Amino acid sequence: MTEPKSQNFANAITVDSVIIESAQAGDKQAMALIYKNYSHAVYGLLYRMLWHKETAQELMQDTFIDVMTKLPSYRADSNLYAWIRKIAVNNCLMYFRKNKTKLQELRDDKQIVEANVSHVNRYESQIDVQSLLKRLTPKRRLLVWLHEVEGMTHKEIAVVVNKSVSYSKTELSRAFTQLRGFIEAEKIEIATNKKTTNSNNEVGYAIPCQ
Repeated sequence: MTEPKSQNFANAITVDSVIIESAQAGDKQAMALIYKNYSHAVYGLLYRMLWHKETAQELMQDTFIDVMTKLPSYRADSNLYAWIRKIAVNNCLMYFRKNKTKLQELRDDKQIVEANVSHVNRYESQIDVQSLLKRLTPKRRLLVWLHEVEGMTHKEIAVVVNKSVSYSKTELSRAFTQLRGFIEAEKIEIATNKKTTNSNNEVGYAIPCQ
């Protein structure tokens, strides 16, 4: 599996209604095409919630098993990716509930991937946004990603995570407050390091007289 793309490109992908109908009827080639079109987007979403390649891969496979099983119930008046994404998010939340003590051990800390999180900017290009996002709780990180990168409204998020709109707003607000705190701490550390570096550079040696 290649690195997940950071931008929300999946909503722009369209699958012909004939292909969807064929997949609903059990056509394996049509099912394979749906998987090919959306698997990278689903993997990217899951990876950024879990920060662990193997677990994201496993949940992605589980998600598409569910997708193909439930596909006959899909209604063509809704966006296919939004429908698939909801299944993926539900699987992710279920994983969170079952593996609370395991989550901290699952992070691939060496993996650095770009993200488009509009509320969290880099400070002098030295703050790693992804590292800051990792420090949020999994559920808050999920909400930030759905809102800022997937472009979902609070109402849409509420439906996906089976919570109220006020829950989405409150938790997102708390998440961004946390992120701002992390950024301020990073700024102080960067400024301190610069001062230390400058001080060290100012310490020189006297040129001996000839």
